[in-house]
Amino acid sequence: MKNLLRKIKLVPIIFTICMNASLFADNIAVIGSGHVGLVTAAIFSAWDHNVTCVDNNDEKIKLLNQGLTYFHEPSLNEALFEKNKSISFKHTNEIKYSEYDIIYICLPTPPDEEGKCDISLIENTIDEINSVLTNEKIVCIKSTVSPGTMSKLQNHLNGNENNFINLVYNPEFMREGSAFLDFELYNPVIIASPNTTSRESIHSLFKDHIVDESRYILTDFQTAELIKYGWNASLALRITFFNELSRICNKTSADINSLIKAISMSEKALPTQNIHVGPGFGGSCFPKDVLAFSKTFESYGFDNSLAKQIIALNDRHIEIMADMIWEMVESNSNPVVSCLGITFKANTSDIRNSPASKILSKLKEKGCSINGYDRLVTPMMINEYPDVNFFDTPYEALQGSDCLVILTNDQSHQNLDLELVAKIMRTKNIFDPINIIEIDQNLDTLGFRITNLGRSVNVAYQKKISQ
Repeated sequence: MKNLLRKIKLVPIIFTICMNASLFADNIAVIGSGHVGLVTAAIFSAWDHNVTCVDNNDEKIKLLNQGLTYFHEPSLNEALFEKNKSISFKHTNEIKYSEYDIIYICLPTPPDEEGKCDISLIENTIDEINSVLTNEKIVCIKSTVSPGTMSKLQNHLNGNENNFINLVYNPEFMREGSAFLDFELYNPVIIASPNTTSRESIHSLFKDHIVDESRYILTDFQTAELIKYGWNASLALRITFFNELSRICNKTSADINSLIKAISMSEKALPTQNIHVGPGFGGSCFPKDVLAFSKTFESYGFDNSLAKQIIALNDRHIEIMADMIWEMVESNSNPVVSCLGITFKANTSDIRNSPASKILSKLKEKGCSINGYDRLVTPMMINEYPDVNFFDTPYEALQGSDCLVILTNDQSHQNLDLELVAKIMRTKNIFDPINIIEIDQNLDTLGFRITNLGRSVNVAYQKKISQ
């Protein structure tokens, strides 16, 4: 009964996809008739594109041409065979790639003996396609690939005497059992390519049907590859964490369903989209509670818990932040580091377990002089940090400094006059783990060397292609 109700719920989704069909038809080849390939083919054909689903497995093609699938996915049969007039299924040997406007690759990338992503099927397919083309085609990869793969494939193609392929990466985010629902309502649409025309062609393939622009991320290859891995790892992490909680519940007679319900409400307090990277977590709650939580796991025999790893990773992250700052100033004689933000986060005067404490302490040990500014500085803060020279304004703290370090996302740090800062600093280094400073503010012209967390390299490119 539940399965029947679920199918009934999914029918409007398929109907919506079909009713949103465009008035034009492109010829699209989808290579691979697995879960991703067949769902992708069904959706594109429902959008009134002429789609050929391609596979080198004779048995699969035979089944599909008989109106049968070899795996279950809710509403897939209806989408492929009952509502669909513009899809065909062919063996690889039967098709001419030159006849298609866009070629999608939806092939498996299983782990090799070392656990690394095996892309040999994709590599061979791309070489095969390129060898028979006489004019440019868009080849869009939907398979999951590890970071660096797309650039590797592009460089391989660029090394050919004749390269007719423009690569695009458009990873999938389909959960088996709810692929159509996820695609229509939830999944991000990631489109990555160095070729503007190809990127826009794939964008246009979607935008008439998925009209919510907030779901689109136009980006570079490496970011797109990491989005896919990060998405899956994040979901796996949450599942693992709740499984750990369920074992503690067994020991304590607590109720896991109530825990999950309550913890899910934390998304309202701190939505994932509002989380920012930074120097590490601190404060009065997280450090002590996560530590006590890890000890609770240990007391019940779960030594290697996620809670224990959270503490270790956060401590290591703070150490790495100090090392990164030191690398920026170690060549200077008697280096001066100016820290903006001493508390554990913005809009509080609380310095308990502040990452700044460990970072500045380590820099002091290495021989740095420390200047400090915090808008909410208190006498307690000054007493707690006797080795920090506190100033009344950020510009006083930056006078003669070798590195501007921003450790909280206080509003006052966002509005710095960088032209003035450039004039008063001795060495123009900026360490911004909060990513609060816009990198396209003519920093190079002002002579700054800036280090961020995960943002420095491609920010200008990302901004340009997202406009």
